[in-house]
Amino acid sequence: MAKQPCAMEAPEADVGISIPVRWGKKKLTLSFAAEEVSTFSLHDFKRKLERETNVRPKRQKLVGIGAKGLKTNGLSEDEERSVPLKDLLAGLKPGKSVMMIGSVEAVIEGHRKEEELKLALADEVFTSPPPPPRAWTANPLLHANPQPHPPLRLTRRSSTTLISGMARRLS
Repeated sequence: MAKQPCAMEAPEADVGISIPVRWGKKKLTLSFAAEEVSTFSLHDFKRKLERETNVRPKRQKLVGIGAKGLKTNGLSEDEERSVPLKDLLAGLKPGKSVMMIGSVEAVIEGHRKEEELKLALADEVFTSPPPPPRAWTANPLLHANPQPHPPLRLTRRSSTTLISGMARRLS
């Protein structure tokens, strides 16, 4: 079985190269055949990463790859095609891995929908009309209980007590 060289070892004629990649807590290894190393570009590297992680190339930020002064992030698709994989591997230090920072599109969409829902609820709370005012009456008991009380029924005993009490007050 042929030995797989680490990222910094020069690939032999028929043996490819393996590049260790870390993404969050996951550790991946991207393998390239010898002919791919000479023909592939940064764009192809990002596409291969996309197949492994489902993170779109425009969301990928690569750290620890490329020669000093070689820009790998924020490039257009055409600019990515012009950066050869050989130049990217030249800056990779022995025993080190490439770190990718990026989010899967489904996670981003989930956060976006959650934020839109929060904003919609906030708009509804602040823009909904206030409840209609209640009819005002002089009797505060009617505000507490809108049902009117039944009229008082006086019995003979209660009316006698009432009349005698009124008479005492008048005298």
